[in-house]
Amino acid sequence: ALNNGNTTSALASLMAATSADPTNAEAWSQLGYVHALRGDADQGIAEMWKAVGLAPREWWSYRELADMLAYLHRYPEELQALQQALTIAPNDPAITWRSAQALLQMQRPAEAIAQLLPAVERLPMDARLALMLGRAYIRQGDEEKAIGAFQKVLAVSSTSANLNSVARELADSNIRLDD
Repeated sequence: ALNNGNTTSALASLMAATSADPTNAEAWSQLGYVHALRGDADQGIAEMWKAVGLAPREWWSYRELADMLAYLHRYPEELQALQQALTIAPNDPAITWRSAQALLQMQRPAEAIAQLLPAVERLPMDARLALMLGRAYIRQGDEEKAIGAFQKVLAVSSTSANLNSVARELADSNIRLDD
């Protein structure tokens, strides 16, 4: 029902599913998603947190919650969910990337850098982490380190997408390269 955009039918199905099996974390997460889509964000988020409580060792439950919180621009709560996910998967680059993104949304670049640096050292071939590190350095006002991070991105992977991302970051920040 939800795939067809029918949130009323999806809501009824998911409420029945959570009534029939109150321990069904996926049903609670989806019910929260539907409630949030229907405009009841607080109820939806509470239901998604319930799903996390039912599946505390499952990354997907945190990811779905974090996705909704980011969509709702509730970055401190998104960061809380992601920090909890890091306890499950402390070396997962996706969680680190998402946490840094939330920190940058909250204007906390120093914390984003502190989180990204060990990840970039651990995964030197991850261009996405290096790009996020460059963004964090820009937000902190350190152009030299930002350029260094962007050079690392291009050294690791000079795809057109990465070239465009680096060019956009530099242009948006009015950083000019001398050579």
